[in-house]
Amino acid sequence: MATRIPGEIYWGGEARFYLGGDVVAYLWPCRILRQGVGGPTLGIEVGGKEVIRFDCHGKQGHWHDRGYDKLGPSASRRSFLDGLTTVKQQIAWSLAQIDFRLNLLLTEAGHSIATEAINPKLVDFAIAGIEQRLKKTGALRPRAVRQGLIKE
Repeated sequence: MATRIPGEIYWGGEARFYLGGDVVAYLWPCRILRQGVGGPTLGIEVGGKEVIRFDCHGKQGHWHDRGYDKLGPSASRRSFLDGLTTVKQQIAWSLAQIDFRLNLLLTEAGHSIATEAINPKLVDFAIAGIEQRLKKTGALRPRAVRQGLIKE
């Protein structure tokens, strides 16, 4: 199960999407960190362990690869590409990684066997489901900003 950190706030409920075998995609529509940053967080689990996480938090956004649970947040942390500073851009890039690079990212994290069970149709369904859920919950992050829970 994706790692929830004590003291953080999670709005919008969690959505989970089965990708095949023991691989699951998840979405938290609005995750608010204690430091006053936040937004959508999505990721990939294998066998109940969080492997990849995309923290689409605007200027403070980043992502984690090579095994979030295995390496921890600091050692797995990566910056988004230069220019990806908006939540919308980060979500689009993150979903593209899941769509086109999931097998490579899982292999780099030591889960190459898990890639054999991934069903491309289920990946497509998960991406569409994440997009639909984000469309429905898109007002959560702006609300958190207005309430001073997220500082831009």
